[in-house]
Amino acid sequence: MIARSLRPKKPDATTAAAAASGAGPTVWNDRASVLARVEECGWALAWASEDLRDDKEVVLEAVRADGYNALWQASPRLRTDRDCLLAALAHNGDSLWRVPEASRHDRVLLSTAVAFSPSGEALWHAPEEERDAEDLVATAVAHRGEALAHASDRCRGIPSLVRSAVSQNGRALGFAAPHRRGDPFLVLAAVSNDASALEFAGREFFVAAARAALHRWSLGAGVPSLAGKVDF
Repeated sequence: MIARSLRPKKPDATTAAAAASGAGPTVWNDRASVLARVEECGWALAWASEDLRDDKEVVLEAVRADGYNALWQASPRLRTDRDCLLAALAHNGDSLWRVPEASRHDRVLLSTAVAFSPSGEALWHAPEEERDAEDLVATAVAHRGEALAHASDRCRGIPSLVRSAVSQNGRALGFAAPHRRGDPFLVLAAVSNDASALEFAGREFFVAAARAALHRWSLGAGVPSLAGKVDF
């Protein structure tokens, strides 16, 4: 797993300056002004008063704008609030890795994370037993086929899950269980989405394709039929 800093990325100078421009202490203690500012730049929550960083409505507005980077600026109480976590994951599901361990078993949070994961990595950060849950994996691969890479070995061998994954991203065939990479129907579904997925096809696929081609050729050439000997 790629190492990640425990601190969120700081906003660039332009963003920070825009959020803070003209904002004196009075503004940062004024609820209406802070609400307006965090709607534009969730990171502006960092400059709000302690009371406002513990105000759920204010925090939710900030999180909807900047996801977990904004939630990090909230009070400790709201950093673990379910509604705030849900808003952060809906903004970017890949931030599941920042969610407290105790909340990673919450199926609503998990489903939201995998459905809004731009890279498909959210499933990677789910508890091991959840990566074996067919319904959760189905949600993940329907959104990002490559999420199949993070499913359990068992799920990577389930035809319906593999088909859903390769229909979304043909190259997800490379993450299917080895014995599924030779399934003609799954391979064809994958290459229909992305022809380059053929590189992941298993030997069984090419053997079956060769047999089928030989069968068709034999019928056309008038040589003894291979019917009954072709398994495709």
